[in-house]
Amino acid sequence: AAKISELATTGALKFLDELRAEFPSAILELFSIPGLGSKKIKALYEQLKVSSIADLQAACESGRVAELPGFGETTQTKICNAIANRAKHAGSFQFGEIAAEAEQLRRDLAAHNDALQVSVAGSFRRRKEIVRDLDFIVASKSPDAITEFFCAHQFVEGLIARGPTKTSVRLKSGIQCDLRVVMNAEYLAAGP
Repeated sequence: AAKISELATTGALKFLDELRAEFPSAILELFSIPGLGSKKIKALYEQLKVSSIADLQAACESGRVAELPGFGETTQTKICNAIANRAKHAGSFQFGEIAAEAEQLRRDLAAHNDALQVSVAGSFRRRKEIVRDLDFIVASKSPDAITEFFCAHQFVEGLIARGPTKTSVRLKSGIQCDLRVVMNAEYLAAGP
């Protein structure tokens, strides 16, 4: 109850701040490696000083991970493969990582006065596990207004390309996002 009161009163929690100070922030990225949970990450950090994926890769390549109790050669090989797979999919995002962002962007586009219909297309619409970009299709009589709104959205980090009907941006999360604005009659043919 005291911690809740502290959080409500100050907007911060001393206990949480102290806990965060105990570990480097990069250590959280280790949770993205399949097979690594809190106990194994703790062992890697305490015994091998592994605090990032780069540290983990170096420890695996030198064979130090296999020497830890509870790890072994098989676990080390699985970790190496997971790191390689992660690098192979750089620029790719897991569906769950971007679902909230994509849905919020869809809602914001749909709320625009000039948007007649809005849908998500591509790999995200098909709910693929790995998504390389987000695709939105908007039916509108005012494509310029929709495009301006899209480019100025709070999630947008930078413009990649802009044309009369298609615009590509990079979102702050790092994923590319494409917007295609069509007339209402062309909406179904555009692919939703």
